[in-house]
Amino acid sequence: MNAVDPVDQEIQQGNLWRAKEILQGRVKQRGYDPQLYEAYGRLLADMGDLMEAGRFLFLSGAQVPEYREPVQLFLQRYGRHGWQQLVGTFPVAAKLPSLADYPESVRTELRRLGRPETLSPDATREVKEGGLGGSGLGCRTKGPAGLGQKIKSKVSVS
Repeated sequence: MNAVDPVDQEIQQGNLWRAKEILQGRVKQRGYDPQLYEAYGRLLADMGDLMEAGRFLFLSGAQVPEYREPVQLFLQRYGRHGWQQLVGTFPVAAKLPSLADYPESVRTELRRLGRPETLSPDATREVKEGGLGGSGLGCRTKGPAGLGQKIKSKVSVS
């Protein structure tokens, strides 16, 4: 018997808000999970929350043409004042001590913004607590609904 993922089930029933709640819980419970971040980012884009979608699609490292607009929106807003501000918007599990632990596209952007290859244990703790110039807050700003092409949510992350 093939079990249906609750997220897919909620999406099929039109309950995007419930699928979002489930994925939010998974983001908080798991470590750095690019596949989960991509699924969550796609769902947020479908809901019209392009800024938040961009954050998670960026962290996923996935290089899909439909993701460019939300990722660029996110990077333009939070990357303009350096890597600390950008990393300050990441979920705690995505504030990694080594650039080598990120997907290539994330590594490249963080390097471009001046983030060191590795952080000391003290610096890692500060970043996770929202220090080093980061706000410690997630980006809650919603992008305007209807911008860009809709990204279809087909989520299978259990």
